[in-house]
Amino acid sequence: MFKKHFSGNKKFITSIAAVIIAVILLGIIEPIVIENKNSNWEEELKDKNSFIENSAKEIFKLKETSLIQNFEKLKEKVHSLKKHNNYKYELFEYLKKINDGGFTAEIYNSAGKLIIWNENILADSVSNILYKKFLGQTLFTRSDLIIYLSYSDTLIINGETHFILISLPLEKEYSLRNDYYKNISFVDELSAEFKTTFSVSYETDASYSLDGRRYSFDLLNNKYQKIGVASFIKPSKDSSINYIKEDFKAVQSLLVLLGFVIAGLGIYKRFQLLERKLIKFFWGAVYIFLFRILLFVLGIPSEYIPTELANASFFSSAFGFGIVKSPLEFFITVFSFLFVSLLAYKYTNEYLKEKNKEKSFVIFSLLVLGLTAFYFISLRGFGAAIRSVIFDSTLRYFKEPELIPASPVAIMHIGVLLMGFCSILFSVVILIIIFKNAPTKISGNKFAFAGSLFLFFQLAGLIYDITQKQPQGTPMIRIIHISVCFVLAFMIFYLNKRSIMNYVYFLFGASFVSISLLHHYNLDLERESLKIIAREITRPNKNLLEFFLTQTLESALNNPEIAESFSKQNYNYEAEAFKIWSRSQLQKESLISSINFLNSSKENLGGINFGIYEGYKNYFNDSSNEERDIILWEEDYLYSNAKLLKGLGEVKSEEGNVIGYIEAGVLYDVNNLGLFEGPEFFSTKSTYSNLAVDFAKIKIFDFHNGELLNAFSEVTLSSGQEKKIINSPDKNTNEAWIYLNFNNEENLAYVLNTQLDDTKRIIAVALASKTISWNLFDFFKVFFIHSIFIILLIVIAVIIGFGRKKISGFSFRTQLLTAFLVISIIPLILLAIYFRSLTEENNDSATFYKLGKRIIRVESYINDYLVSSGININSIFEKASRDLAVNYEIYDDKKLVYSSEELFHKIGLMPEIINPEAYNKIINRGIKEIVVEEKIEKYSYNSFFYKAKIGDKDYIIKISDSFNNILLPMSATDVDIFLFGSYSLAVILIILFSTFLANQISSPIRKLTTATRSVAGGDLNVEIKETSRGETKELIDGFNKMVHELKKSQLELAELERESAWKEMAKQVAHEIKNPLTPMKLAVQQLIIAHKDQSPKFNVIFEKVTNTVINQIETLTNIASEFYNFARMPRLKLEEINLQQVINDVVNLFIEEAANIIVEMPEEHVNILADKDQVKRTIINLIRNSVQANATSIKINYEPEKDFHLINISDNGKGIDAEISNKIFEANFTTKAKGMGLGLSMAKSFIESISGEILLKETSINGTTIQLKFPKY
Repeated sequence: MFKKHFSGNKKFITSIAAVIIAVILLGIIEPIVIENKNSNWEEELKDKNSFIENSAKEIFKLKETSLIQNFEKLKEKVHSLKKHNNYKYELFEYLKKINDGGFTAEIYNSAGKLIIWNENILADSVSNILYKKFLGQTLFTRSDLIIYLSYSDTLIINGETHFILISLPLEKEYSLRNDYYKNISFVDELSAEFKTTFSVSYETDASYSLDGRRYSFDLLNNKYQKIGVASFIKPSKDSSINYIKEDFKAVQSLLVLLGFVIAGLGIYKRFQLLERKLIKFFWGAVYIFLFRILLFVLGIPSEYIPTELANASFFSSAFGFGIVKSPLEFFITVFSFLFVSLLAYKYTNEYLKEKNKEKSFVIFSLLVLGLTAFYFISLRGFGAAIRSVIFDSTLRYFKEPELIPASPVAIMHIGVLLMGFCSILFSVVILIIIFKNAPTKISGNKFAFAGSLFLFFQLAGLIYDITQKQPQGTPMIRIIHISVCFVLAFMIFYLNKRSIMNYVYFLFGASFVSISLLHHYNLDLERESLKIIAREITRPNKNLLEFFLTQTLESALNNPEIAESFSKQNYNYEAEAFKIWSRSQLQKESLISSINFLNSSKENLGGINFGIYEGYKNYFNDSSNEERDIILWEEDYLYSNAKLLKGLGEVKSEEGNVIGYIEAGVLYDVNNLGLFEGPEFFSTKSTYSNLAVDFAKIKIFDFHNGELLNAFSEVTLSSGQEKKIINSPDKNTNEAWIYLNFNNEENLAYVLNTQLDDTKRIIAVALASKTISWNLFDFFKVFFIHSIFIILLIVIAVIIGFGRKKISGFSFRTQLLTAFLVISIIPLILLAIYFRSLTEENNDSATFYKLGKRIIRVESYINDYLVSSGININSIFEKASRDLAVNYEIYDDKKLVYSSEELFHKIGLMPEIINPEAYNKIINRGIKEIVVEEKIEKYSYNSFFYKAKIGDKDYIIKISDSFNNILLPMSATDVDIFLFGSYSLAVILIILFSTFLANQISSPIRKLTTATRSVAGGDLNVEIKETSRGETKELIDGFNKMVHELKKSQLELAELERESAWKEMAKQVAHEIKNPLTPMKLAVQQLIIAHKDQSPKFNVIFEKVTNTVINQIETLTNIASEFYNFARMPRLKLEEINLQQVINDVVNLFIEEAANIIVEMPEEHVNILADKDQVKRTIINLIRNSVQANATSIKINYEPEKDFHLINISDNGKGIDAEISNKIFEANFTTKAKGMGLGLSMAKSFIESISGEILLKETSINGTTIQLKFPKY
């Protein structure tokens, strides 16, 4: 029964029916499951809450266990080193390793003084609470900005009690919007793990949430003491039901998709029965596009694969109602077009094998015009798609110098490559169809015809672009695209190059064209970025800034910890202000701003100030009687037209009393660029951060009423350049594009003219044109990704080829090419690594030298002032920083006593304790100076520590390249760009040269190999034509001479064999004939004697004699028959043979000939009953005749007939003269000086012996066609 329904075509119908039934059943089951969920929800909710609580505790316990394990290891290390003379140095080194694992560690002596530590520690002293209450327990501790999970205990070292504290960062209470910020959040980790919103109170006296929507539980330490409370939003019933619905929908969607695939497999079998290739292609393409639309409608896979590849924020296009709404959807859509293109190419190859009907010139012209229009429409579509990849994406493909891109960028690059592959492949198909349908009278000379068509396409492309309002791409890219497609189409159609290597050519051609288009549109986007910058700078934004202030203050006032901070003693308000600022739009927009805390008497408690140089004043207008929690106003700023927008929020106690204020300010200056410039680690991803250009490389010039007021650039404009900028804006558009030259570097500038009140403001935004190194880097970093993908495909194809035994081994050419590449590229790579390392070392040396020189200047300056001046030493430190323009820090032992960037220490981003590695080396090892790599977040920088003598006291001076600009001849990024760009070009040239060289060396060997196969197959007419010199020429000449001598020896041997055979045969014939003749002679003599004697027994004798003679004559007849059979041609070995296979074997023998051999045979096997060797000899003979007739093109095609298989062998040689055309099949007739005239006559004898026929179908000065007719078997 089962087999009955799943056999033949019924299996598809049965499977589809099963899928439909499954979908219906799921639709019936779904409401039952939902109802069951409703009825059991309370019990299930308890289980869910319990599961989340236990799982969250387990995650916390893992962190706690890891912390304690590291503590125990530290304890063991201390025990092992405590009797060591230099144990402090060794412990510093060990704590450094712990720090690499994310843990901070501190060791205090019995007096509570810090003696050993690693980076990012909590404090420089230990409190009594930590020391007495929580020994041997974990607890939550806080620094100014970070919450830790800590563990502490005591340890006896050399008879003295020491306190050890080890901590793990759990929660950062601030955030920075840049690439260096590293988020650490236990709350975010739990929220992401359980897909709900968590919150954690890190206090021992924390209480449960009173919100009924939340579930709370205690966090217990290793001693089961409560140290905090975690709470989360309970799973909702509606959400759970929605999850069920989504699960059912997902399964039903997959079933529908499965049904569509099964239907496609069933239809595919029907497709095979169709004869017309165009109809098969049409239905195949329709099915593929319907499949893609079905995926889009069902939301597969984007809705079910929550990865960044499915993130619409990276890329989303309006094409096809949003069918390409993410990088993954884009890739799938491109894949659909890829299948359609491959289908078109497949059916085109099959179409080439068909015999074409001669078309009139008019029909061909109409076909060319239609296909040409389609070619350029598809090319425009390709260009529009690449433009969408650039303009509809937040991904920046050329902005960053990273070689290995993130996964969304990588999949977009591969999608672009495949899209280019589709364009090239489809365009080649169009050209092949044109070549195929060209009338014979205009396509006789293939080079002239292809060249004329090429020029026509180039002219048509030019006209098409002129008629477009917005042409896609550039004329050069269009010319390259047409040229690549014509070369590939010519190779396939006229040179019969139809191997799998064509796909590699398509891919590399597509890579070059698509990268060129991508780079072109990226340049357009860069130009657009300059316009955005200019418009953003001139955009009136006062209302927006006021909104930012209100939003910042509201967020701060809603934080209950803010009110609590006013009751705390020695509270770090700078750090609290930084937390507020870091979470606000003020930070996200990189605005010149400030946050301050005021007590109830409006006295400043502390705060932060980024770029505002005026002190606090006029907090609000006292004349206003309106009671508001937040007040906004503006103040004059210094001696300019700028305004300082300010907001003040009241902080109230639980009783409603005002206990303090939070003040926020932001600079509003229409005459200023409004850009806050901080250190790199403090930079913010502002409006300009996602532009296609690096904002740090932008030059901005701001003119007011004809005078340069502001400049964001290190270059100085000449008077001529200022006039050029001022006079450039168009009167109608108020904008212009100009080029400016700075320090022999060309810059493209966008100039915008605006009017604000009485001020005429002109903004010029300039960007340096990319150098050759940058352009090469941009091209090759994308080409590198494409190449990896192509090589991966080639490796897969080779592995499959080996698996199917289609590839038996690597050819001599491949081995040569591999050897050349290894020998050439490996030294190049080593040289690049050496040059990169050398440059890096030189840069490090230059950096350290310049930092060291500045420290010496600082030390000398301070000592000079100490001697000559009586002012306070801290004032001298500040004066040294101002006068020398050097930012530095000074430490007394390990404690910071001065920093020119004090704010970053106050807010807690930078520690007030010296770097432990520097301290360890300088104090414990006695090293005078050392360079240490330090980190703030993920930002790395170099710090130079120097032990200096200031007055009569030792200090440690630190100077870093993060706050001091160090000019280097070539940065690491510049080196990487130069090396990768130039060396990639060198590698490409090496590959091309090596390929050419390997081909040149192996070409004679390949020809010799092919010729040897021909000789082995019995073809002694082969001759290698080679222009090589040296040993190769001698080898080829020797081979040709050997073949010639073999042929000559064969003829001579045949002659000797014939002569010897005749002599031997004459002896044998004479001997064999004599045997019956002797008894015949005796019998006749006896008969004559009896006749003369008139013997009465004559009649008896006569009868006896005649019988004897007849018997001997029969013997002679048998002898004659045996000799006849012996002299006949060998018997044919008739067997069923595949005609396509035989023809391909023969053609392979002529692969190195100058003539191009095209074989057009049907896909299905053509089997005949014949002698395989004789068929081979016949076809070899005919092809050899064509080659010797100077044919450059030989075509072997198949024609079906009712009773025969017809094989036509046509060439474009010199043809056969009419007067001898009827003699070519006669024995011993030849037109060759050294020919025997047996080839065609023997071929005819063989063909006729199997009831076939060979005939001269046609001949002229344009070529000859010989037709072979094999009877159907």
